[in-house]
Order: sequence, then C-alpha cells, then structure tokens
Amino acid sequence: MRLLTALLFASILFADLHVYSQNIHEIVIPIDKIYLEKGGFYIDGIDDLRENKTDMGFVRKGFFNKEVRAHLSGGMLFTLKSFFNYNLSKNKDKSPINVKVLKFEISELTEFSSEYAHVEVSLDYYYDTTLLYTSVVSVKTRGLDVTKLHAANITTA
Repeated sequence: MRLLTALLFASILFADLHVYSQNIHEIVIPIDKIYLEKGGFYIDGIDDLRENKTDMGFVRKGFFNKEVRAHLSGGMLFTLKSFFNYNLSKNKDKSPINVKVLKFEISELTEFSSEYAHVEVSLDYYYDTTLLYTSVVSVKTRGLDVTKLHAANITTA
C-alpha cells in the first residue's frame, strides 16, 4: 500500500512539472558581434526596473494559439550581461556605463490571415548618475506562425 501511495504521489508531482514546463516558452538569443561606430565605454552594471520581472510577455503556441508566458534562456539579466560583455569588453581606458531596463516585453497578435510578433525594449544608459541616452525600440514582424521570430526581433531591437 505504501508503494502505491508513493507511486501515486510521484506521478502527480511529475505530471505537475510537465504541465508547468508547457506553460513557459523559452527564447534563446544568439550572442553575435555588433559593430559600434563609437566606443570608449563598457557596461558596468545592469538594473532591472521592470514591474513584472517573472517573465517578458507571452507567445501563442499550438493550433489553438494557447497563450504561454515567455522568458529568455538563462534569464534576462544574464542574457543582457553576456551580450554587453561580448561586445563591449572592460578596459581601464573606457568609461563605465550603467544600464537600466525600463521595458522588455514581447507579445503576439493574431488576426484572420496572419500573426504579428512584437517586441518593445526601453533602456536608459547612465554615467554615474547622469542620464546619457534613452533607447526606445519597437519591432514588429508578420507571418503565419510568429513564435519563432521573437529571438530575431529581440536581436534587432
């Protein structure tokens, strides 16, 4: 009887984990080299100031376009740090810049004959406490099934 109870408990536990894993869509962003016309700085720190830090929006998956929450593989801060460290190496001759993430959201819109993948990114760049630049980018692409287009949209943004 104990064995049956243990098996029942384990099957319920693993069934819940399986259902949970289907409710998250993971987006993998390739870290590619970018060309910067002017350098002289590196990213010293990144602060996430978004209200919702648990995910970055939603995608619509499957035949019935079930809404599923999405996040970046490894987390948003890890992905951004990897990207900036790869492209802007730290050097004593360069100025340290801090980035504040104000908005980083993806979404999908389904219409009769097509779908739209949308990403909105808003970042503030600071030197010490001085705001140097605010970047607000919105990218929208169209297709029949746009869930796979989010990584390219984020890279473009």
